[in-house]
Amino acid sequence: VMGTKAQTLERLRPVVKKSVILPHVKFTVKEWEKDAGRIILQIQDICGKKILVVRSSALNEDSWISSQAGKFLSELDVDGNKIKKIAAAVDKVIRSYNKPGFFSKHNQILVQPKLAGVKVSGVLFTKDLVHSAPYYIINYDRKTQKTDTVTSGKGSDLETKIIYRNYKFPLDDGWCDKLVSAAREIEELLAYNALDIEFAID
Repeated sequence: VMGTKAQTLERLRPVVKKSVILPHVKFTVKEWEKDAGRIILQIQDICGKKILVVRSSALNEDSWISSQAGKFLSELDVDGNKIKKIAAAVDKVIRSYNKPGFFSKHNQILVQPKLAGVKVSGVLFTKDLVHSAPYYIINYDRKTQKTDTVTSGKGSDLETKIIYRNYKFPLDDGWCDKLVSAAREIEELLAYNALDIEFAID
């Protein structure tokens, strides 16, 4: 199931029941260079002519043994109604791959509609990063309605929850229970429990 960021989302999307993976389009740098016009039409058809997010999905960005989260560019608030804006955003993400050891024409780009009405966003780790201790660690933002304050490292009003992984529901706030339940489902589907999962709750 695990592949690049885009491949993993594509494979999980039809099987998750406790979370929602938004529709998306994935393509390689090579495919973009060959036929950008066709890809833009595909983006507008699948994601709609609305506000988009253009994200990196490099071959070595996420793997079983390491994460390169935040290493490459994501372009938020891209006007999906304007072809030039989409093209400029994709080109910026591709340029962010120009780092020693990371550039490949097989690197992918992932485009999704932007989630509206965000109330909580952040990253959930399914075990402690330093000692692999059995805790869910949730770094989150419930103030700005943005989705990148945790992943960019630029958030100034972030919060953290540390939850023993075998805890019994419920906690005090329903969103946290639902998030952990969704994470547990993904762990079961992957048969793997060392994950970092970006999330947003509307």
